[in-house]
Amino acid sequence: MSSSTRYSTALAHLFSAGASVWAFRALRNNPYYRSTWAYGTLGLFFVNSTVGVLRYGISNPEYGDKVAKVSRKTLLVGLVCGLPCIAAELYLYYGYRRDVAFAHLGSTLIPVAVQLLMGSNSARNSVDWVTAGNLLSIFVVTFLESNYYGLAMTACYTVNYFLITTVGYLFEHVPALDLFQYGLCFFHYFIVKSLDN
Repeated sequence: MSSSTRYSTALAHLFSAGASVWAFRALRNNPYYRSTWAYGTLGLFFVNSTVGVLRYGISNPEYGDKVAKVSRKTLLVGLVCGLPCIAAELYLYYGYRRDVAFAHLGSTLIPVAVQLLMGSNSARNSVDWVTAGNLLSIFVVTFLESNYYGLAMTACYTVNYFLITTVGYLFEHVPALDLFQYGLCFFHYFIVKSLDN
């Protein structure tokens, strides 16, 4: 039931929201950071984490289903738009062509178009392909620029998105969403460090 509480998941969302705020403040105080695309990533995951705290931390039968729906939608938007923002940010940070950087942002439209044309199952596959493409692109640019925090960020998100995922249980009793949220804390840390390189 979507209105039931799961305090371990609420705590994981709370830590993730705190990591988003920390990363936002760290980037704001960084004299080398000039652009704003990473703020988009952090903001998207902050909103999802905050909604997740409400969804899993407070039992409310009247609004539980509505909050659960908002939580699923904000997670999807974060997954679709978050990584392309970081890819664009890194390309701009290292002085690559702006059109290449903005092509990463345009990749967020692929899952939307696929869902409109082919349905939600195909859209999920397109989100996976867009995520893989952005991860590969981030890997290449951070490898070429010897940004080891960027490589760690790529590895962290790859494990988080493709191995941990956000559904089901791991190790029999640990909700995958909890581990995913804790993985986002590391992802936020590596965002800050990779843009401070």
